[in-house]
Amino acid sequence: MERVGTMIDERSLKATYFAPPGRATDEELANLVEAARNDPLITLVLESVDSYLLVLNEQRQVLAVNPMVSDQQALQDDTCLLGLRPGELFECVHLAEGPDGCGTAPHCATCGAALSILGSQQEAQPVSGECRMTAVRDGQRMAFDFGVRATPMQVGEHKLTVFVLRDISDQKRREALERVFFHDVLNTVGGIRGWTKKLMSDDAQDTANQLVSLVDRLVGDIGHQRAIFDAENTTLEAITHHVKVDRLLAEVEALFRGQQHSPDCDIQVDRAGELASVVTDPVLLGRVLNNMVKNAIEATPAGGCVHVWFELTDDCPGFFVHNPGSIPEEIARHVFERSFSTKNEPGRGLGTYSMKLLGERYLGGAVSFTTSVEEGTTFSIMLPTEAAGDELFPHHSTDEISVWVAESAALAARAAAIPTPLQEQLCEAAGGGYVDRLQALVVEVTPFDAELAAALREMIDRYDYEALIAVVAPEKR
Repeated sequence: MERVGTMIDERSLKATYFAPPGRATDEELANLVEAARNDPLITLVLESVDSYLLVLNEQRQVLAVNPMVSDQQALQDDTCLLGLRPGELFECVHLAEGPDGCGTAPHCATCGAALSILGSQQEAQPVSGECRMTAVRDGQRMAFDFGVRATPMQVGEHKLTVFVLRDISDQKRREALERVFFHDVLNTVGGIRGWTKKLMSDDAQDTANQLVSLVDRLVGDIGHQRAIFDAENTTLEAITHHVKVDRLLAEVEALFRGQQHSPDCDIQVDRAGELASVVTDPVLLGRVLNNMVKNAIEATPAGGCVHVWFELTDDCPGFFVHNPGSIPEEIARHVFERSFSTKNEPGRGLGTYSMKLLGERYLGGAVSFTTSVEEGTTFSIMLPTEAAGDELFPHHSTDEISVWVAESAALAARAAAIPTPLQEQLCEAAGGGYVDRLQALVVEVTPFDAELAAALREMIDRYDYEALIAVVAPEKR
């Protein structure tokens, strides 16, 4: 890691959005580093604290770190960390937004680390807080939750700060799970109990539909938390294939109309057309869209309307969710941070965080939002260009099944070239096909390949498709 700005430069003379700019010169920094190394109390503290510990100068630059920081950075020698500020050491995503790095960006005004350090320097006493930090490591966004404490310390004539960061990410995850099981799940189970009682007196069909909707919601809540857990632990796998856009939009609409999240809010879902399709993981994309719609409904006043639609922008397929009203600037800065929420409840704030995590790391898309008083708020996920699906053309229909063909000859050639076991690579080979209830992809193979037919059906079972899929030779049609 390269040391950032160890002496005052022209950036330091510009205005700051929060903390004072300016850094120690190389000579000043070297003298302070030497003084810290030779101070027995600092040495004792560095060896005793079982959390990340930084010793900072008055310009919030690192003079010394404990072994836990070196291990986290995978460093044999911590010299390259000296002179950095805390956000620079952990590679905060907002570094470039300030005129003098960590502490001087707009986001720093609400950063728990910056507030604690400045508070301790100004009040000459320990100050504690919490810090939500989003960092970029090896090109991947990572979320950290820290409990922080800044304590003033005098070394000779120099006023230093001992800054401790305790990782509380597990605590935040536990709070999120508590919210699911003690709030959302219990609410849903309460609804199931109420509708079950109605079976004894009401129309059975209507009650059954409500029960199915509630059970689907329960399964979805639990599945979403599991997806976040797997995603943060890098054990989640995206299973991509062709899926019709209108299917995704219809599922979103059915979910929220059935649950009646807000009886005073209307939901407008624009259909994309029978031929529109994307190549993606429909389960993960569905979770992203559901969170977007849920947040939009919660932010929409009575009589308002949430608008959901799909469009291609520069050949990139995108899904958009709009609601009236704007997000205040102080909240907008933190929208995608884990554990941040406008609701004062433990464990809230995973919805927008999971949009970013699932939508970007696992679907390869870009999740963002725009907001203004005049135009309202629009969240979007833009999928990569390669996710744009081929158009599917209707080939044959009966009362029981609709058959679709997409570049059937090319698909047959790709399928024939697949080595065994066929089912392991079948999704990629059948990339032009869409599989859904009452729909099937017909791949032309001459002569008829029974092994490929069996592999296709095995894929159905493996990925839990509720579908019939057929492989036939042209002469068998």
